[in-house]
Amino acid sequence: FARPKDMDSFLEQVDISTVIIYGAISILVVYLVSTYLMPGKPAPAKPAGNKPAAKAAAKPPKKKFTPPTEFKKFTVSEVAKHSSRDDAWIIVDDKVYDVTSYVEEHMGGDAILNYVGTDTTRAFRGDQHPDKVQQILDQFYIGDIQK
Repeated sequence: FARPKDMDSFLEQVDISTVIIYGAISILVVYLVSTYLMPGKPAPAKPAGNKPAAKAAAKPPKKKFTPPTEFKKFTVSEVAKHSSRDDAWIIVDDKVYDVTSYVEEHMGGDAILNYVGTDTTRAFRGDQHPDKVQQILDQFYIGDIQK
């Protein structure tokens, strides 16, 4: 089709369904390229025969959290030592929680990592957390802060 002389005549010639289809195709292509062909990321391996594909450089599975049978008293400085993705404790209302196994599931992504090893009571009680979050947190209770 001929190149329009101005934008108004161009918009009169373009069908909106065509724009939507091309937009959806573009988004799909970007997603597939970014998922499967990103530099530094290997392409997914295809299984050979009936054997499942081995995951290259896969992280070992995280140990599932098992609540203790006895609860301890911790100092704030003891909790501060547990401040990484692989060892994450938080304090909420003077209670200590080992949330290491929950970090990857956190709906707010890595935001939780800004608070591990500290008293997160104010952040935890923020508007971003629905009431049911307390029930999730209770599963990770390991003790109290020593006063």
